[in-house]
Amino acid sequence: MKRNRKNREFSQEPKQISFRRLTLETLPEMWGFQILAALLMAVPASLLSKLMAWTAESAGGAVTTADGKELLFSWRTPVLLLLGGFLVFWYVIMEIFAQIHMHEDVLNGRRAGILQEAGKGIRSFRRFLSPAGLLILLYIFIAVPLCGIGFSISLSRAFYIPNFIMDVIKAAPLYAFAYGALILALAWAGYRSIFSVHAMLIDGMTPAEAKKESRRILKTHGRKFISGMLKHIFFLLLILTAAYLVFSFLPCAVLEDMGKGLPQGYNADILRFADTSAQTAAEYTDSFNSTAGMDNLTGTDSVAGLNIPSGTPPLTETHIAVIFYRFLCCLAVLMGSYLDSVALLLCGAYLMLRFTRYYLEFTRGARAFWPERPRKSRYGWKLLILMGVFALIFLLSVLAGLFYHQFFVCPEPVKIIAHRAGGTEASENSIEGLYAAMEYGCYGSEIDVQRTKDGYYIINHDSDFKRLTGTAKSPQDMTLEEIRMLRIKDTTGSGAELPIVTLEEMLDVMKGKGKLYIELKGGTADRQMVDDLARILREKDCVQDAALISLNYSVIDYAEDTYPEFETGTLFFAGIGNVARLNCDLLIMEEQIATDFRVEQVHNAGKQAIVWTVNTAQSMYRFLDSGVDAVITDEIRLAQETQQKLDERSDLQVIKDKLAGIWE
Repeated sequence: MKRNRKNREFSQEPKQISFRRLTLETLPEMWGFQILAALLMAVPASLLSKLMAWTAESAGGAVTTADGKELLFSWRTPVLLLLGGFLVFWYVIMEIFAQIHMHEDVLNGRRAGILQEAGKGIRSFRRFLSPAGLLILLYIFIAVPLCGIGFSISLSRAFYIPNFIMDVIKAAPLYAFAYGALILALAWAGYRSIFSVHAMLIDGMTPAEAKKESRRILKTHGRKFISGMLKHIFFLLLILTAAYLVFSFLPCAVLEDMGKGLPQGYNADILRFADTSAQTAAEYTDSFNSTAGMDNLTGTDSVAGLNIPSGTPPLTETHIAVIFYRFLCCLAVLMGSYLDSVALLLCGAYLMLRFTRYYLEFTRGARAFWPERPRKSRYGWKLLILMGVFALIFLLSVLAGLFYHQFFVCPEPVKIIAHRAGGTEASENSIEGLYAAMEYGCYGSEIDVQRTKDGYYIINHDSDFKRLTGTAKSPQDMTLEEIRMLRIKDTTGSGAELPIVTLEEMLDVMKGKGKLYIELKGGTADRQMVDDLARILREKDCVQDAALISLNYSVIDYAEDTYPEFETGTLFFAGIGNVARLNCDLLIMEEQIATDFRVEQVHNAGKQAIVWTVNTAQSMYRFLDSGVDAVITDEIRLAQETQQKLDERSDLQVIKDKLAGIWE
């Protein structure tokens, strides 16, 4: 009797509940699903990344855009494409396919396990193995980050067109119009096919059938879908705003006010008590006396378990108060940003749940109630993970509070290099640009050199002179005398007309006053140019005042081997492998690929990491507060203003800048 009763109870239809209640019951499940999905992605993604790096390093360290021509004719090309394809495949499986299958199971009252949903996603992938299906995947990987319509994966959410290309697009009205039209076309195509992935995964349609079904849905229910999604997005934005106010803004506001009561000019970093490599104990005591106002200090043997040299001042109540304050700042920032990230994660999951509900209702009919979730009692591991995260946050906060300067203070300021002589403060590649760079305190200037028809070296960026002078001829097709007759239109709007200058004239101005980063440019960037520039720099006694850089790695490789006394650098905007193993002194990376990991690789090899071209306020703020050695920028005035803002920050703001994005 008991067994029969149990079987009857098990076979009963699940209780029907409202969508709101279903959502609330599913939130812990969605959070746990995301955690497990991230763990399942991490190991294969790490393995594939290491295999790609190993393949690239077999070429001598790395494969970058600076040696792209050699890559095209190498066995590494198909291997890298294959491994990269597998990496994209796995991210799409875990971040899109498994998520959609999970939300479909939730809405149908079925259990949703990570392995079960990942298996469904893997089996569903075969439906995309056609030209039309691969086009959908390509759209997800490249187009969605650009136009913002559709589902994306974290691997490519930061995908964007490099700044140096966007500068060319923005400068030419025709290019700008074409780019805008392309983005609009991609957005329209994404909207028209917005339900295609759901149709293929849930109903097993082919890409053509799914695209047709998506258009049918939008034609019939498009207005309801758009108005509903906008309403939900607005609602979620309110939730995220409230979460930010409660978890981040209010705690930080209290701490900011608390920080005003601390003494100005304090130095409470325990690490500095132990670190005597940069200064002796006596020197430290002098600096401590001047900053903390202590006159009679005695030595101690240990602080917090560290071996401290004799003569090092002890901790005071002020130091302890400052350390505790920094600990609270770190705790508030880490905890707040983590809770904000959880809120964002759940809001994203809810939006996908809503989207999946729309698809089911538009294809199967509207419904007011949904099956109740199967009861689960195994929430202990979720609580354990949550407590583990909180413990980790506490530990990190303690360490960050104790070793504040080690974690948050850059040992040296980031150098500013003016792009094309003086950036936007003067006409590009002009003598006036060099003086502008000096006026704004730049460490140096980057210029572009090309060879003339008769073997001289002049300063010009483009492949011809049309943009600046109206003459559509290249430097290598003109003699120096002919080029001397041209006049550059002052790009600052002053109306002045300036001559095209030679490399020697640039060196005469900069000698002993700053550094010239000479980019070997265009079709004449070859070994002869390297030899000639080395001779000119020696004749001008400017070996220490210049660096030879180029987008062409083979030229820089030759320069480094032949003229080791010269500083050399490679520019690149994409790369795989250990770029620090490239045969040069400076690794000049486009800002998107200048990650902390790459910068650390470069520094561990005893080389310099430089970022180009840093022109936006956000990027400037990021890199001037990073571990890079220098930035190349057109906006030297902005760089000066940003550095001043960075210098005036409070401890709390410094910690926020460093730690707020740690969970992303």
